Amino acid sequence: MIQSRPREHNPFQFIPATDSALKNVLLSALRAPLSKVLGLETLGSMYARAHAPAAASVNADPLVRAGEFVSRALAELRVGSEVAAADLARVPRTGALMVMANHPFGVVEGLVLARHLLAIRPDVKILANHLLSAIPEMRPLLIELDAFGGRGARGRNMAGLRAALAWLKKGGAVVAFPAGEVASLKLGRRMVADPPWRPGMARLARKAAAPVLPVFFHGRNGALFQAAGLVHPRLRTLLIPRENLGRSGHCLRLLMGAAIGPDKLAAFATDEEASSYLRFRCHLLRGRGGPQAEPGAAPKMEQSALAAQRPRERRLAELAALPPERILVRGAPFLVFEAMAHEIPAMMHEVARLREGTFRSVGEGTGRPLDADGYDAHYRHLILWNEADGEVAGAYRFAGTDEILAEHGPSGLYTASQFRIRPDFWRRVDPALELGRSFVRVRYQKSYQPLLLLWKGLAEYVSRNPRYRRLFGCVSISGEYSQLARELMMRFLRRHSFDAGLARLVKPTRSPREGRLARLDVCLPDSAFRDPGDLHDLVAELEGGRGVPVLLRQYLKLGGRIAAFNVDHSFGGCLDALICVDLAMTEERTLARFMGAENARSFLTRHTAARLASPHAA
Repeated sequence: MIQSRPREHNPFQFIPATDSALKNVLLSALRAPLSKVLGLETLGSMYARAHAPAAASVNADPLVRAGEFVSRALAELRVGSEVAAADLARVPRTGALMVMANHPFGVVEGLVLARHLLAIRPDVKILANHLLSAIPEMRPLLIELDAFGGRGARGRNMAGLRAALAWLKKGGAVVAFPAGEVASLKLGRRMVADPPWRPGMARLARKAAAPVLPVFFHGRNGALFQAAGLVHPRLRTLLIPRENLGRSGHCLRLLMGAAIGPDKLAAFATDEEASSYLRFRCHLLRGRGGPQAEPGAAPKMEQSALAAQRPRERRLAELAALPPERILVRGAPFLVFEAMAHEIPAMMHEVARLREGTFRSVGEGTGRPLDADGYDAHYRHLILWNEADGEVAGAYRFAGTDEILAEHGPSGLYTASQFRIRPDFWRRVDPALELGRSFVRVRYQKSYQPLLLLWKGLAEYVSRNPRYRRLFGCVSISGEYSQLARELMMRFLRRHSFDAGLARLVKPTRSPREGRLARLDVCLPDSAFRDPGDLHDLVAELEGGRGVPVLLRQYLKLGGRIAAFNVDHSFGGCLDALICVDLAMTEERTLARFMGAENARSFLTRHTAARLASPHAA
């Protein structure tokens, strides 16, 4: 047991304290060698050097003096830290706040976190093992808990939690390590990991209505520590001082996530669910900046220069020659029209050129001068045209399954090149519109209007051809998303937006590889991420602000259901999600946004029988 002898100013002395006099005598004889082996002797010397300036400090604020001591202690330990300025900017400057972190080392992560937080706000307290109070300079920072149990531990812990709640209600910040013990080797999973977090910390945050800032520290203790824990947990605990000395000369890397609001935590049914979610959010940070390429992916293809632009006059002439009814929607300065490729060859050259350039900007594309293929010839093309500047701003291509299957068979549909599709699939969806190759040029992506107009153009086409109640196609998730972000999206979509009936009829030609989530020791709580907005925020946290692809979000808002996933190595290694939208099951208010109130009402009335027969009907 480690006890403090304040008069010696050395909290790191090994003092036998057992119920057996004989054991005390034997342990006293081993005191010097044990102190050396466990690192207590070295820590005592370091403490003496860090303590001397503290005694001479003239600052009256005990928290400020504690912060000064923390900085000196880290300097003595020669432990540095690395954290992005953008992460530090996420720390709320005022108001109640809980900071929850994983616990890889034992002590140094608490010191590092305290130093960074105290530089931002002066009202920081740490929920910590009561043994740390043997260091007098640390006491102003600590709210003590007894992690070892025994007589009186419950009462001490209740008092500590009450003190933490009071501090939070005064608007202070509290740091907690909810694992309650240092991360250790889990043989069954063959990884070093925190145990399940104790729900008391989530309960504390919920009672205080405090936001929670998740923090993740990279790293772990060494092999001796892990092996000792397999013998007995207390043996592992004895090695914590030695392990923290082992951090000397190292730089700890920590990541801070976005603060999780009290409303989100209050929505969980139990403290256990909230705790599981918080642990998930913390450990997920480990994957930030992870590998982009899917395991086993083909190397990046060579990219040819984009084709040269052809004279605008030919495109203007082709547009002018189209019948007026081909213009579906206007919204200054744009119009949206539809045409077949043979009617607008010059326009199609420009579409293929811009399509390739836009896809390349997000890590996709064919690598060829033009993104053009054999499907273009028999598909219809929905084109967003900027009338003021006389240029293509975006496009879609689409085809009716009733027309394509009759003239070309299933191979005439692009989806059949990415998935192995059973005939029953076509019987189930036909007639439907297959959509694909959508893009909005980069210069127009700052505004939502271009994509909205494309969708309104598509909705107008459906209004004129109301037999098409279903839309389907491949929605791409760029290869520039990290492997972890792609897995998260797949996991969410399978859980909340999966069509098991369609999935039985479709198989990918190249199944995506998975496993990154499992290696991060995170699990997706059943009670979390029911809303696509939750998923968007999570992906944005991993991807530096870039969330779920906008097109995928829009399909989900329309009630889109996922049938399968496929990896397209010929298109930048993107992940394709095969999605199907039944417009007859879309909320009238949502449909009216794109189709107009009268057209939406007419369309849904036409398909009333289908709505009533659907298992998803309200």
